[in-house]
Amino acid sequence: MKKQHNIIKQSGATLLVSLIMLLILTIIGVSSIEDMSLQSNMTRNSQFKMQAFNTSLSESEAQIPRLLSQIVLLQSAMNSSTSTATIPAGDLVMPSANNPFDQEVSVLHIPAVTDTGDTTNFNQATTVSGGFSMGAVTKENFELNSISTLANSGSKSDQLQGLRYTAPAG
Repeated sequence: MKKQHNIIKQSGATLLVSLIMLLILTIIGVSSIEDMSLQSNMTRNSQFKMQAFNTSLSESEAQIPRLLSQIVLLQSAMNSSTSTATIPAGDLVMPSANNPFDQEVSVLHIPAVTDTGDTTNFNQATTVSGGFSMGAVTKENFELNSISTLANSGSKSDQLQGLRYTAPAG
């Protein structure tokens, strides 16, 4: 009978301590899950950003040989009032069917500046010497701008590459 008497006198301190410890462990677990979720989002966004960079850079590097072999787009940039020509979506190397990024690639012609005799002026007709028999050539400078964007993620990459096209003068 004594045992029953001791059970009745207990005030539930063990239960209270157990519940407090359970509450503390629950708070630690929930905060760990939130931290893990934040880190997962940061990793995913970093991967999206890197994919956008690689897509944009690959597209611009793939367009350079095409532009130099088919100068129609370069000429349209030179003749445009804005000095810009956009490469049609059908001519992109990495079509949107194979990747989730929206892409835009444009060519900007950098017009020649007035010749002041300064050797830094590259857009002028010059005579090539040293074994070349090409004669007078003109050097045209262009910028190739490739933009890749992943919708609803904020991931975007804008890659700019310089391009020089040398052609016979005239």
